[in-house]
Formats: sequence, structure tokens, C-alpha cells
Amino acid sequence: MNPLLAAVALPVAVSRAYVYSVPESLRTRVVPGSRVVVPLGKRTLIGIVTAIDVPAPVKGRLRDILDAPDAGRTLTPELLTLGRWMARYYAAPPGIVLRAMLPVALTGAAAPVAPVKRHRVACVVRTIESLLERDAMFKRAPRQRVLYELLESLDQQVLVVTHDLGAAARADRVLVVDGGRVVADGADDRVMLKGHDVVAYFTLGRHAPGQLRIKSVYQGVTFRFANEQHKALFDANPSKYLPQYGGYCANGMAYGIPWGGDADTWLIVDGRLYINGGAASKAAFMLDVPGNILLADKYWREEVQGSNSFVQRTKRMVFRVPHYKSGAELDRLVKEAAAKKG
Repeated sequence: MNPLLAAVALPVAVSRAYVYSVPESLRTRVVPGSRVVVPLGKRTLIGIVTAIDVPAPVKGRLRDILDAPDAGRTLTPELLTLGRWMARYYAAPPGIVLRAMLPVALTGAAAPVAPVKRHRVACVVRTIESLLERDAMFKRAPRQRVLYELLESLDQQVLVVTHDLGAAARADRVLVVDGGRVVADGADDRVMLKGHDVVAYFTLGRHAPGQLRIKSVYQGVTFRFANEQHKALFDANPSKYLPQYGGYCANGMAYGIPWGGDADTWLIVDGRLYINGGAASKAAFMLDVPGNILLADKYWREEVQGSNSFVQRTKRMVFRVPHYKSGAELDRLVKEAAAKKG
């Protein structure tokens, strides 16, 4: 049986892929987009498989792939296509481009290992009434101030915080506990509008942060609410309160670009909630609300909904829509519109 050959892009200053033989034991794991460990001279490198069942090189000795650390592909076909385009456009070695697309944890030869974790208990032991005193106390510890003020805002004033060990330790889970009983879990995978209450826009006419313990899950996304009444309203009719375009910036969506939205820049048009990515984005969106809604609806429906937001954003930042306007152009148009009104 003829050997199965794979093209592998390596992180070296070479514009072509290298060809390696795939051992029988690795055939199910070596697919386009998977990581492989291969020899190059006296070195051992991590590469990305770009194709399989390729022709043998005209000259040179074929060497075997040493290992495939992962069970499947690391880069999707869309990311592989994007990486190839970036390599051509910027005249960069494809292996270096593809390596740059990998998380740091995947640039080593081993499969990533889940970090060891530990739990810490934090509680408010005294009240700091003065803002000046808070500024002085937390001057060099802004994260501790965020945690303190979160604790202060809760009825239960104890948190169990899970940390990753190591230099990059960070809180990745927050559990509110009451007498040792967990009453809310802040480790939701997907939270709408960073936890702001979507019902508050309609009932209070403003943005309002939701509470960790008052939440609903709709279509795999967690929605948090300021009170139980808002939760009940949402549960009875979720579609009424859903932000358009999944909470992405409505102005960015008019250009097919899924930028994140800021909960404090919003508007309601014909009973639909639109979030923008900041004051400047909202001002640009307001230049032509009906026209921008038509465009945003089109790109959300035809391109963005269900897609990989990173790939879509990169695509539309490079291949811009015909009506694209830069930030400077939009700023000028906003100022001109304001001058006409004045």
C-alpha cells in the first residue's frame, strides 16, 4: 500500500509546505487543520497539516510524522482558508501565519492540560464609606476594588472564587454562597450584554445590571435580570426583549462587522432593542436609522448569524462592503448633521 502523505506548514521562513509520511497509527488523527509533531533537520517542530494525500516530492527523503497530539483538527477549514489568504496577501510564510492563529497553549508539542485550580473565600470585613478612602486603598489593586464593590452590592457577602494557578491567575468562576449553600453560579458560558438586564430598557427606560442569582437561559445564552418581575416578563415572551443581532453593535452590523455592543448605548425602534458599541457608533447609526436597520438586517441574516464572529469580522475588515465609511468619515458626517440641526 502506498504511504499516505501530508503537507505540513511549519513555523519557519519558507513559503512552501513540507511533505511527510503519515504512519498507519496516526491516520485517523492527521487531517487538514490538525497539529502534528515532525522532524526538520535536527529539530522537532509543531506544524499544521494543510492537506493530505498529496504527491511525493521530486527529491529528498520522506520522513514520518512523529505524533499528532490532538484527537481532531485545531484550525477549522475557514481558519485555514483565512490563514492562506493572509500569507499570500502579506507575503508571509504560511507556517508562521498559522502558528500565530493558535492559542499559546497549543504551540507546544503536548496536548493542552487543564490547569490546576484552587478556591478562595472572600468577604467584606469592614465598610469603606468614603470614595476618597476607596481610591487610596485600591489605587494599585483595581481588580480587588471590583471584587469589593461586587461583594458590597450582593445580599450575601461571601464569594467563592476559583483561580487558575500560575503567573496569569485570574478569577474565572464566581459562586455566591449563603451559609455554605451555593445560590448562584457566575460561570455561565455565554452571558448576554455582560449581564445587563434586557427587560430594563423597556420598563425602566435605561440600562441596568442584572443580579447573578436572577437569570434565565434562552437558546443557550444566559440572561440576567435586576428583579424577579423582569425575569417573569422575559420568560413569558423572550423574543420581545431580545437585542437585535445577538447584542452586537447595530452600527457595525450595517457593515457586516460583528463588533461587541455596550449596554449603555442603545435605542428602541418599533419595539425592537438595538445596542451600539459606544456613543460614536450610536451617533453614526442615528444618521439614517431606517437605512442602517435594513442593511444590518441583511448582513445579519445573510452573513453573520450562526457564523464565526472572528472570521466574519476579519473578512469584512478586509473585503469591505460597498457603502463602507471609516470612523473619520462617520465622525465628519455626524458633526455636519449636528451643525445643520444647530
